[in-house]
Amino acid sequence: MIDPGEVAILVVHGNGPYYEGRFALEHSWPELQMRQLRRHTPPGFTMVAVGNRIMPEHEAFLRSCREVEIHCTHDPAMPLFKEIWRYRNWLVEQTHERFRYLITLDSDAFPITDGWLDRYLEGLSEREPVAAVQRLENGDTHSDRSFMAFSSRAWRQHRFDFANGPKDAGCRISAYLDSRGLSWRRLTRSNAWNPHSLTAGLYDSAIYHHAAGGRLPLYRINQAIWREGLDTPAFETELAIHNALLDAIHHDTDHFLDQLQGRAAPTSREALLAGGHEIVRARPEFAEPLFDDRDRGPNRFGEGEPRR
Repeated sequence: MIDPGEVAILVVHGNGPYYEGRFALEHSWPELQMRQLRRHTPPGFTMVAVGNRIMPEHEAFLRSCREVEIHCTHDPAMPLFKEIWRYRNWLVEQTHERFRYLITLDSDAFPITDGWLDRYLEGLSEREPVAAVQRLENGDTHSDRSFMAFSSRAWRQHRFDFANGPKDAGCRISAYLDSRGLSWRRLTRSNAWNPHSLTAGLYDSAIYHHAAGGRLPLYRINQAIWREGLDTPAFETELAIHNALLDAIHHDTDHFLDQLQGRAAPTSREALLAGGHEIVRARPEFAEPLFDDRDRGPNRFGEGEPRR
């Protein structure tokens, strides 16, 4: 069995124009993620986190957790990077000499079953040094950094890099492995109920990834919608579904996970839309949308909101 004391879980937590204030307090990813980690992981693991423009309440929670080592961008000693993928590289640099295993989680991702550490870390090998989510539903052939596990030894051998590629941060890692004839373990979507084609994904019945939990849902699968404008009826519907699902995972976590796994009856699309539209109407930040997608870089909407 894996010793949790040899495991570092690397996370970038942050806040932006669509995830701050009252809404972020009511839908706290740091609290939900830590609750799920404690529930399904034996004691002894360490979370090494970057607080990127993190709000004081979320920072205070993370500092109160015995498992967490946090580095915040408001600390003068902390380097500032424009792209989030650079913080992932920085986190690996800080941890690979202290821990045997490294796991990256997006801030809106967490385990949903016991034994997940053993399931993914015990199977790592020279020929298959990485286990990672693969979002086939997003058209991906590559690895996704929302959940990725590898040993420190493998990282030192291969010098994996989370730099953005043609698709997303993390895709270059699987491309590197493929180019060298190596394999990687793919965790693919296992939802019994799919309230959205990409949001609220379960992977290998073990990992939940909300997708865009702290930003606008500007997915490649709906880019034809948002390129037409963020105030179109189509994108308003996308926002409503996105907010309804975010509300469900935070306020009724176990029931919502049961629904996704087919153990409880799903919520109708009509009910999701009604609840989601109500949430959207209560969020003044949607009145004048700003673009903030720091993991993707330059695009037609600009390069993201300046760092505060």
